[in-house]
Amino acid sequence: MDARLNTVVSPLAGMLCRRFGRRLPLFAGGTVVTLGCTMALRVGPNATYWADIFPSILLLALGMSLAIAPLTTLVLTSVESNRAGTASGVNSAVSRAGSLFAIALLGGVLQQGGPQLFAGFHMAMAVAAVACVLSTLAVFIIEPGPHVDFIPRDRPFGVRHQKAGNAGRKQ
Repeated sequence: MDARLNTVVSPLAGMLCRRFGRRLPLFAGGTVVTLGCTMALRVGPNATYWADIFPSILLLALGMSLAIAPLTTLVLTSVESNRAGTASGVNSAVSRAGSLFAIALLGGVLQQGGPQLFAGFHMAMAVAAVACVLSTLAVFIIEPGPHVDFIPRDRPFGVRHQKAGNAGRKQ
């Protein structure tokens, strides 16, 4: 579901970025993910899919779809153009490390059985909700890079190149 929702919502996040800047979609995405994590606390032994599980998954997917594109744009535009490849690599590495950390923690939760399984799940969702609140609040203290309205199509992956005469100088 996340990939399909991402296909629809990410372009909308781009339009929001162009109209309101990057902070609004980052804040909205983080807030929606926080709500999804909080709603997942309702999942228990008597949970039903449509009433308890699906709404939290939907909110998580919607919030991540709102936040991923603006976050990537923020990372890539916050550095000099000749450092965009490094910024992209760091962004990917942090993303992968976060995924690996979450999977490792999930293994610890899934080793539990019965009521301990739900207690571990609830603890993981509470920690995730707190992390989302902190990252959402960070939107207001991080200075965004320059506002990007247009990236020429002839530039691969949206990387903007400096003219040869300006290479190495800060603009």
